Amino acid sequence: MRLLVSVSGVAAFALYFYGARRSFTYDEANTIGTFVREGDLLRPFRTQAVFNNHPIFSFAETVIARISSPGEPWMRLLPALLGAGTVALFAWWSGRRLGWVAALAGSAVLATAPIFVIEVREARGYALVAFCALVASILLVDDVDTPAGRIGYAAAIAVGVGTHLYVLLVVLAHVGYLIARRPIDRARLGGAAVGVALGGLAYLGLWRSMIDSARMRGHQYHSEFASDVAKGLLGRSEVARILLALLLVVAARDLLRRREIVTALALPGVAVVGVWMVVQPTDLYPRFLIAAVLPVAAAVAWTVCRHRWLLPVALVAAAAALAAQHHDFQVEPPIREAAQLVAAARELGLRPCAMGYPAIGAYTEPPVRFTDVAQVPDCDVVVQVNTFGDEMMDRLRAHYPQHWVFRDQQVVSTVPRSELLDAFDGFG
Repeated sequence: MRLLVSVSGVAAFALYFYGARRSFTYDEANTIGTFVREGDLLRPFRTQAVFNNHPIFSFAETVIARISSPGEPWMRLLPALLGAGTVALFAWWSGRRLGWVAALAGSAVLATAPIFVIEVREARGYALVAFCALVASILLVDDVDTPAGRIGYAAAIAVGVGTHLYVLLVVLAHVGYLIARRPIDRARLGGAAVGVALGGLAYLGLWRSMIDSARMRGHQYHSEFASDVAKGLLGRSEVARILLALLLVVAARDLLRRREIVTALALPGVAVVGVWMVVQPTDLYPRFLIAAVLPVAAAVAWTVCRHRWLLPVALVAAAAALAAQHHDFQVEPPIREAAQLVAAARELGLRPCAMGYPAIGAYTEPPVRFTDVAQVPDCDVVVQVNTFGDEMMDRLRAHYPQHWVFRDQQVVSTVPRSELLDAFDGFG
């Protein structure tokens, strides 16, 4: 069992940390540039930009940046370690309860789920969310009734909630589990409440701006949300989805006879449907439900424990899910190159601007930003740093003698690209 735990953890870390020197993605760059790069340890608890700040995670990344640097490998180290730690911890827990064969199946499915792999490879708080959800769930299900266990449970909930408010879905699942059991563990319910209250303290300086952002961004019905969640949890490959669905059906035949399992799934399930169908926030993404990969992996482990001959099915599903993500490991985001162009323009004494919402503050001082062509100031170089401004950028091309595209991003300029590249030296 120790060998399985060690191998799963090391292999997972190697997978998640692979390509750690690639450019930050748009959301990563927003997190690092807005909340981490300045080095102010309290900034994550005072500033919010829409919902890009995961307060406790941003705080931890700021500490790491002050000790080392805000470079890509250092900023991705913690998420990769947490992701690998989640896989190893799940392998240990499921192996202790269900045996090593079941642990192998469940940890393989967990380690390769797209919703998990994508997020633990990025400098965002979702790896911390998954790790805290697993720790709290283990302490709950194993009924660790020691003082350390109860403190650890409340602490895991607090850190999770203080990182991302959708951890409240995990708390709902735990409440459902507790109220379905007799006698009800009121002390554990109290621990969950304490954890939520402590985690909520992280938002004392942020809640007004978060409410304002939600109102400003309005509502939107995401018709593909359920489909995207299924692909994130079960795999983009149709083979992976079919095989894992079969394993989950087998698990449901037994597990859904248990009242505590039904209520633990029903409460957060109803909440998610309510948010999706009734509240309809503009910002609703499958990654918010990253903790849902844990019950999926647990159900697979349960199935293989009861039917060991299904182990190859689980492993093939995991392999198919990972293979379908091959392209993700080859993508080089455009943020760093956009920042290089901005820095080079400044070296030439030119005025750079950005279309849309520039995330390049992770690399250099952000340029003037505009969202409408009529607002364009006297710019020499206009860089698009995401895909939100294609139509407006196309209109700008008529006013600039130079224009080019790199990684689906458009740039218009008064000088050729070669001149900007020649001016660039030692940026990083």
